[in-house]
Amino acid sequence: MRISFDLDGVIANSEKWFFNILTALRQFDNNDVLISTIERMYYSSRLVRYNPYLFMSSGDVGYIITARKPIAHSITEQWLQGNGINLEVVYVDSDDTIDWNNYEESSYESARRKTEVLGSKGIICHIDNNPFIVMKMRRLIPSATIIQLGGEPCLSSM
Repeated sequence: MRISFDLDGVIANSEKWFFNILTALRQFDNNDVLISTIERMYYSSRLVRYNPYLFMSSGDVGYIITARKPIAHSITEQWLQGNGINLEVVYVDSDDTIDWNNYEESSYESARRKTEVLGSKGIICHIDNNPFIVMKMRRLIPSATIIQLGGEPCLSSM
């Protein structure tokens, strides 16, 4: 089976408050160097929340599909290697165009891009913690199994 995992909130523990602080920093202090340094420090300090190999059987092919921005790609690769996670990583925001200032709309765009990856790679199961992404992906690709693991309840009807 081909199975994919979200990174932040599924494989790596994640703190939503941190991203709220980053959003506020971007609004009040447009110091990109400081913000990107803080963001890289955050990503490098995450703990493994769920080891993806615990969800996979022998013969399964696993992928990580994440919306991490380009500034985090190298630290992400180092973090994964350091934690013994050797799955192909697909970055759906390599062009740095998803604006997370509007969480719900950005989640839907991330879901759309993640769904494209599922289709192109033949992935039939995806695990994500973001309820907006889960709801949107279920609508976009009903043939796949999209599982919400953690996250908060989704109060939007989309």
